[in-house]
Amino acid sequence: MKKLLLGLSLFLGIAVNSSGQSISLTQAGVAYTQNFDLLSNTAGSTTNNLTIPGWFLTETGGGARDNEQYAVDAGSSTTGDTYSYGSAASTDRAIGSLRSGTLISVFGAFFTNNTGAPVTSIQISYTGEQWRLGTVGRTDQLAFSYSTDATSLTTGTWTSVSALDFISPTTATAGARDGNDATYRTAISSVITGLNIPVGGTIFIRWDDVDASGADDGLAVDDFSLTPNHAPLPVSLTSFTAKANLQNIDLAWNTASEKDNSHFDILRSGDGKTFSKIGEVKGAGNSSTAKNYAFTDKDALPGVSYYQLKQFDVDGKSSDSEIIAIKSNVAASNFRVFANKQEGTVKLTIFAANEGKGSLRIYDLNGRKLTELQLSLNKGYTNVSVPFNGANGLHVASLTTATETVTQKFIQ
Repeated sequence: MKKLLLGLSLFLGIAVNSSGQSISLTQAGVAYTQNFDLLSNTAGSTTNNLTIPGWFLTETGGGARDNEQYAVDAGSSTTGDTYSYGSAASTDRAIGSLRSGTLISVFGAFFTNNTGAPVTSIQISYTGEQWRLGTVGRTDQLAFSYSTDATSLTTGTWTSVSALDFISPTTATAGARDGNDATYRTAISSVITGLNIPVGGTIFIRWDDVDASGADDGLAVDDFSLTPNHAPLPVSLTSFTAKANLQNIDLAWNTASEKDNSHFDILRSGDGKTFSKIGEVKGAGNSSTAKNYAFTDKDALPGVSYYQLKQFDVDGKSSDSEIIAIKSNVAASNFRVFANKQEGTVKLTIFAANEGKGSLRIYDLNGRKLTELQLSLNKGYTNVSVPFNGANGLHVASLTTATETVTQKFIQ
């Protein structure tokens, strides 16, 4: 059985792949939409190929119109076929069908998950339009179903979703209807849950024209949208902020709820690309109320630093937060001094933004130089022990690099 492509429009987060055989869903939470206005509006035509990529139709029944092509109508025709429905000559179209004993139409669309993570639910919305009532006193319907293993409209295992069926909104007075009139339109929406469509996996959706008693109705689908969704994160992070506080960086974050939250790793980077762990904060485990967390980076880097949280579940699974940037108050070179009178030394922890040479001098409060030492500094932290037997009291240590001089007071 031949299958012909219908058309579609591209919107944010959606792309049609080069083969034209499926609609690529590229971003969770972003809807693919289709209004079918590229369908033909040539009145009375019956041999239109459906050329918008990603949508398919198939026809059975063996009648003269069983040609895998669609016709154009405004609701006046009683002949079984797949139809582009709309007012005469209007470019506002909808895709639908009218079933007969010799023509059974099925139409739908084919999607590929390229969102980067498994799709666990999809929200589908559309407007059902009635363009003809065939028989009074009974309803007709387009029955919705989906398949995650189908390769066409007629293969695979299909699951019906009654909440997405379109049922004739009126049953009085047979004849043509204006499907754009609110009386003959029904807004339909539902979320299909329990899915597990992996990256690269596919899902087919379709509508089957049910066989109603007597002459069938002309029913159509318009203003269609499909939104793929990922599984909600076990931990709902609502904020993550950083603030320079003297020589430190204070981090704070909040969660709205938590499930099986083991802990947070605090990651830091000097370039926004390579991150290393600098701390860990225990999570609340399970919570349905807001929680507040904080961490202080007491060895902040000079200039701009980048921070990120890595949240771990109790089973070891992890997810990363957004990356935030903050400029510290730390100089490009800085150091800490720890005097040890018993050992006769001064120990320094020196931070340098870059590898290079440095000069350390120690003065008393009268400005007399007591010690001078040339140092080789590594990029990052360097620990140095300097012999020093100065008098008791306050002293000043001065570190000079190629770009600056910084000082630190200490007590001997």
